[in-house]
Amino acid sequence: MQKAKRTGLPDDITMRHDNHYVDLIEGKLYGPRIRMISINKIDPSPNQARTELGNIEELMASIKEKGILQPIIVREKNGRYEIIAGERRCIAAKNVGLKDVPCIEMNVSDNEAMEIALIENLQRKDLSIFEEADGLNGLADIYGYSHKQISEKIGKARSTITEIISISKIPKKIRNLCEEFSIKSRGTIIEIAKQENEDNMYRLITEVKKRELKREDKCHELNYAAA
Repeated sequence: MQKAKRTGLPDDITMRHDNHYVDLIEGKLYGPRIRMISINKIDPSPNQARTELGNIEELMASIKEKGILQPIIVREKNGRYEIIAGERRCIAAKNVGLKDVPCIEMNVSDNEAMEIALIENLQRKDLSIFEEADGLNGLADIYGYSHKQISEKIGKARSTITEIISISKIPKKIRNLCEEFSIKSRGTIIEIAKQENEDNMYRLITEVKKRELKREDKCHELNYAAA
């Protein structure tokens, strides 16, 4: 019976991360496989792909009750340790008062560390659509992955990868406007990305907001009539 193919990173493409963990790391390990490291010796990565850590209260509660179930991936740098993957876990652990945390130390280059961090972040479920787009674009632009390779590694359809990557071209001003108007629909943001220039993007956003306000007014009218 043929073994079922894994989702995420396939066996036939070498990668260092799979299901929030590092795959094929034996050749990159430095020292014990898992060991405790003082949290005061661990620094965040300056290349962290996430712009926001989100709500970590639930993670803090889990760590307080069960401890850290998934080691933090680090590398030695200037006598200290730099986080490759697991910054949210490290911050949550520090917030609940842990002095030492379980870590896997890897001997990797700057590019390898960034690649692992990107994959770790992309497999999270709480990324914003813009964080996901920038991360996927990083794999394509910085590391030269094709959209097909990314789709196989992330476990999403190639067409979906292409659409999400297109969002990365949306300028900061338009992103802020989407946040201000609470535009979170992936489909709507993809349509915004398809516009030829920033002015067209702005016009589409204002049209979307106007339609939303009209729907809200209509709902209020119906609720008032039914009262």
